[in-house]
Parts: sequence; C-alpha cells; structure tokens
Amino acid sequence: MKKYIISGIAGVIVLTGGILLFNNSEDASKDSKKTNKPKESIVVENSNVNEWVSVVLQKDLYKQGEGTIGSWYKKGEDSFLVITQTGQHSYDQEFTGDKIGWFVRDGDSGEYRKKWLTDGSREVKVVMENATPFLHDKNNTWLIVVERDASKKISGSKIYEVEDGQLKKPYNLKGEFHSIQRSKTGELVIVERVYGGEGSLFEVDNRPYSVNHLIFKDGSWVSLEKKNK
Repeated sequence: MKKYIISGIAGVIVLTGGILLFNNSEDASKDSKKTNKPKESIVVENSNVNEWVSVVLQKDLYKQGEGTIGSWYKKGEDSFLVITQTGQHSYDQEFTGDKIGWFVRDGDSGEYRKKWLTDGSREVKVVMENATPFLHDKNNTWLIVVERDASKKISGSKIYEVEDGQLKKPYNLKGEFHSIQRSKTGELVIVERVYGGEGSLFEVDNRPYSVNHLIFKDGSWVSLEKKNK
C-alpha cells in the first residue's frame, strides 16, 4: 500500500511541475511577442559580471526570444562575447539560429552596448555542435572556434577572427582536431586528433597538412612539426 501511495504522490508532483513549466514557457512566449525590438544596451547592476551574465542577461535574452547563452568569454572589464543557442538539434538536424553577441561597456555609465556580429550583410548564424571563444594573447584578437561533429554529417570546423566587434573572414578547416592549446610563447595551437600514432590529413582553406599540430601565428596557420605539402 505504501508503494502505491508514494507512486501517486510522485505522479502529482510531476504533473504539477509540468503545468508550471507550461505556464512559464507560455508567459515567456507572450513576453517575447510584446518585445518588438531587442534592447541595444543593458545596465549591469551587479559588479560581479559572471553572476550578471549567467542570471540577468540569460533571463533578458530568453524574454526577447533570442535563446539562451551557450558560452561566453570576458575580455577585461569592458567587453565580452556571448554565443547564444536558439536552435533545435537532433541526429539528422543541425543547430540553427545561434548568434554571436559582442558587449562593450559605454564609458563610465556601467552600460553595455550589445551588437550581433555580422559577415557584412547579415547576422552570423553559426551551425555548431560546440562553440568556444578564445582570446589571442599577442594582439588581443578574438578567435571563436566552431567545432563540428562529423558523425552527425557535419564535417570540418571554422575559426572566426573577431577584432573590436568586427567579424573577419573565417578560416575553413577540414579534419578533426583534439583540442586547442597555447604554446609557451602564448600562440594559439590546434592539436590534431591522431589515429594509430600517425597524423591524419588536415586542411586549412584547402591547403593540405599532414601534421600533429598547427599554430596560429602572424595571421596564418603554420605547422609546428612538418611543412605543409
């Protein structure tokens, strides 16, 4: 008897939670419809930027129908990048609608100006499995790495170079890489995924490499171990 009573209580809790979740999502949908234009600037009320991004900004983006925060990276105290997740995903469907936001503090007011990065004519909608922003130490250039999963019919990767909120031409990569690291001198390094102890074929903008490591130096990719073919 106790087992049935416990099961019944659990069912009521699950049902109640579902109703609350539905009501909250419905309210959020109504809020997003009321908002005709996204806010162009936001005041950071809390000096803790990390807490503000994860709580206040997250809620603000959701209400505006701009998705949730996939990842973000802070550059000092005056600017940071945010990558949103607005799309749906399944094994036969790509992520869609993900955008890259650039936030810059305007003077001493504590107000951040929001700008969605474009490729010159339209907002960038990143197709991705996982996107991680990196800061290149040498020249303070943002490098956004977009990883793609070949097992889900998405091959290759892209690295977007961003400087002062302006998106530059991306580097198109073919091949799987294991990780992104930094050299002892602070340069950004791609460590290639290696099978059986041998470097697999790796292409950067249609230039083939057969290497274990690539390094970003002076605006281009070069091999750490072998010369490109």
